[in-house]
Amino acid sequence: MKLLFHSLYFSLTLLLLMSCGSKKVHYMEGSLTDVFLKARKQGKKVFILVADTSCRRCKAFSAKLDAEESSRSALNRDYLCYKAYTNDPATRDIAQILKCRGIPCPYFFNADGSLITFGYPNSPVFDASHTERISFDPKKFMEFYRINATIEEYKRMVYYSLNAYLLMQEALNENKPMDSAYALANRSIQIKGYLYNYYLAFKMASKMGLDKDADRDLEGLASYYSAADYSLYGPLMKSIGAPETAFAKDPFQDGVGLYFKNTIVVQNVKAGRDLEFTFPFQNLGASTVKVNDAEHPCSCIKLDWTRTPVAVEDTGSIRGVFHAEGMGHFSKEIYVHLDSKDHPMLILTLEGDII
Repeated sequence: MKLLFHSLYFSLTLLLLMSCGSKKVHYMEGSLTDVFLKARKQGKKVFILVADTSCRRCKAFSAKLDAEESSRSALNRDYLCYKAYTNDPATRDIAQILKCRGIPCPYFFNADGSLITFGYPNSPVFDASHTERISFDPKKFMEFYRINATIEEYKRMVYYSLNAYLLMQEALNENKPMDSAYALANRSIQIKGYLYNYYLAFKMASKMGLDKDADRDLEGLASYYSAADYSLYGPLMKSIGAPETAFAKDPFQDGVGLYFKNTIVVQNVKAGRDLEFTFPFQNLGASTVKVNDAEHPCSCIKLDWTRTPVAVEDTGSIRGVFHAEGMGHFSKEIYVHLDSKDHPMLILTLEGDII
């Protein structure tokens, strides 16, 4: 009887452990190439969670996916799942392809590398079983990625860059020609240039002995390397012998001929106090400009702005109140959205010290 009891106890414990272990999203090990090769063989889609090993929000989001049955079941059933860590050289290549500067961020792909959807994980309706509900607000998208492209253009850029990367890796591993991969990198550039598609083109042009093209591509990638990209692309720049701190001017600090003082530095702000500030501007462009919106990610800054269209040579302003909390240095970015196709967003910075 005692033996039967112990046997039954052991079996129930094992079943419980197996049950607990199964209530997790299963992430595949290996390289990005391994993931997409396996997905194509199995006819599955690919879910990629870009994270950081030391990020508490990333761990909380992973736990959320594990805990929610609908998301967990859909991911384990329909997708090969992969975690890419921005602080791990072995897996951060996909974050560089995606230009993903913030974490955590989830991406859903078809097996052919086409991007189905992506979005902020802090959405209250995030459910991996309903990807049609997962999206990115166009303004938030531009603020997050700092790229002058629509979401659909971004998806196409990523598709060609990802497939160029996968074909390049195959060519390197199997000593094959790189012509097809190089053509895909240039297709991505034709949609919209950003640092990584120029990097791919530069790397392959160099391997193929296309020196003039390589020089052009190196110039292109350097022109898209701003200070905001340092943590993501600094190691990549170092790998090709390019200066890690030779930053180009951020394209979002030039706005359709609007003359701004892009950064305001205040000396000392007492904790708990409100600081009023104004960014005045003058329209030195060739046509009327309208500020559609001005935003800051947190509630510590309240903003107002000139609501009417600003004619050529007229002036306007972005005004705000910053509520100082905590101690030490602060640097707050303000995103100004304009009614301009070529220059849809401008970034302003408020800096200072809280004492």
